[in-house]
Amino acid sequence: MALGCHFVICKTFIITSKFAVTLNTINLVNLINFTYLLYFFIMIAELQNALQNLQVAIAPQRQPDTQAVRAWMRSLEAIQSLFQTTVVNADLPNPDISLAVQVEINKQLKMLALDLTMLQTIKNEQTWQKRHQQVGDRLVLLQRYFQG
Repeated sequence: MALGCHFVICKTFIITSKFAVTLNTINLVNLINFTYLLYFFIMIAELQNALQNLQVAIAPQRQPDTQAVRAWMRSLEAIQSLFQTTVVNADLPNPDISLAVQVEINKQLKMLALDLTMLQTIKNEQTWQKRHQQVGDRLVLLQRYFQG
């Protein structure tokens, strides 16, 4: 409703003044940019939440469990897809996450996928626990990237 009112005001200004039209066009562009940035930050929060949920699912598991690891891998695939579509492919003016951080997050997500793949095949409990710890550490690192 407010957006519709904005267009009505803009039409009124078109009749009265070129300056007002320019000013309202700038305001509309700012509104659109703000909307994209708001969407971007909501998606970042969704990524953080998904990573947190994955971390909570993984943390208590102390024994090798192939089925659990498969479920974690599916969750990670969804996280990677969300990251690719909302952060890497975002066409935003001044995105909050720099390119270097995007590259690092992408790399860590790929390494996490590799860790989970290896975790799925490990039979030795001690080796499994070491890899499990690496997975947990990588999730903590990813959370830090999204918070920083």
